[in-house]
Amino acid sequence: MSANHGGDIAKALRIIDEAKRAGCDAVKIQVYDPYKLARARGGLEKVVQTGPWAGRNLLSIYTEGATHYDWLPMLDEFAEQMEITLFPSVFDTVSLAMVEDVMDPPAYKISSFDLLNTELVTAICATGKPIIASTGMASDTEIRKAIAILQEKATADWALLHCVSAYPCAMDRANVRRIAKLGRITKGRVPVGYSDHTLGIIAAVASVAVGAEIIEKHLKLSDDDRTLDASFSATPHEMAALVGAARLAWCAVGDEGVEEQPHKDLRVVT
Repeated sequence: MSANHGGDIAKALRIIDEAKRAGCDAVKIQVYDPYKLARARGGLEKVVQTGPWAGRNLLSIYTEGATHYDWLPMLDEFAEQMEITLFPSVFDTVSLAMVEDVMDPPAYKISSFDLLNTELVTAICATGKPIIASTGMASDTEIRKAIAILQEKATADWALLHCVSAYPCAMDRANVRRIAKLGRITKGRVPVGYSDHTLGIIAAVASVAVGAEIIEKHLKLSDDDRTLDASFSATPHEMAALVGAARLAWCAVGDEGVEEQPHKDLRVVT
């Protein structure tokens, strides 16, 4: 969902509904204090120079994109009614504590920016919940450091996602082969996947062929949306196409150790 609710809880609820209709397994929200996040990422008045937010300062961007704390119980209850998993990215320990208090999420996401934020990662690990961590801003050395922290601190399952921190990401920069390398770095012991900022669904579907077991993609309500992340988000129709194509790709990839694949049930939502 990210910032595609545009500060409107009704839109946030509709995004959860559309995600379910498209066949998604989960919806991720972002929970943070805009002031703390802006200070941590360069200062309240730092102006973004490129991309869809060019010319705006960080505080205005993060304020517009924030998921309000008082929305959390309603979003959580609605997701439960829709029978779809809802879980957050949190960007500071205070937000983590508030989330734990009001919604007891089944998992957490660690953003690329916070991959080596030892204080936050340690606090998330201490919840005992599964973790998905993005690697978009990290070198191989930094990824190995993050793996060491997770191996030491995490008490539940965790996974790594390849990500290119560009919004949108050009197709020739997607480099989904990095997913296979993440698999080698982790020696195949944890799931790996892809957080996709490209336009369309091709990169996400291609990621399945190189080992992606998790796909993250931003969802907006329509092509008319002008929310912060709309320029690199999928419409409900595109998301349904992605879900169907990715599941077919998963079946097609199969298992190299099996000579003839057994029949697998597949549900495609369009």
